[in-house]
Amino acid sequence: LATENLEIQFRRADTASFSLDDRILTIPIYKKELDSDALDLFIAHECSHAIHTPAKGWGKIQKKMPVDIVNIVEDARIDKMIKNKYPGIVNNYKMGAKWLWKNNFFKNKGKKFSDYNIVDKFNLYFKTNELNKFSEKDYTNQEFKLITEGKNLKTWGDVVELSEKLYKDFKIYMKQLDNL
Repeated sequence: LATENLEIQFRRADTASFSLDDRILTIPIYKKELDSDALDLFIAHECSHAIHTPAKGWGKIQKKMPVDIVNIVEDARIDKMIKNKYPGIVNNYKMGAKWLWKNNFFKNKGKKFSDYNIVDKFNLYFKTNELNKFSEKDYTNQEFKLITEGKNLKTWGDVVELSEKLYKDFKIYMKQLDNL
């Protein structure tokens, strides 16, 4: 999938990851054995990072905003790209997301959708949209506007621009919580 020789490591980790510099794809080892569809989802997702995510530029971004926000937006872009390149993986994404949801990967047990912040809502939309867990009505107009922009990401520049908007709204959200 990645079109290059990557090193793949299985180790204790919270989630799958890909090191852009070292070209190491890490698959997490959980207490419960990872479902084959979730494994395929992780591998396809991280291979898409290997193909599409630039290694340069992250240092500058870290000075502007949390890298986690940029990674969440980049995930939306690269997942769409790998699904378009390998349409057979779409069902693995759906079934893998279902397994991850059932096994509380998203820390979803006992939570209401309104408990999530804007960044988490954005992430959940793109990670679980095949499950139809949430619809447009679950989001505010501003939140869904950002999601619509997320659906249309094409370039790394688009990712950075949308990440800045998402971070701005996240800071507003956090300020509102402080005022409660």
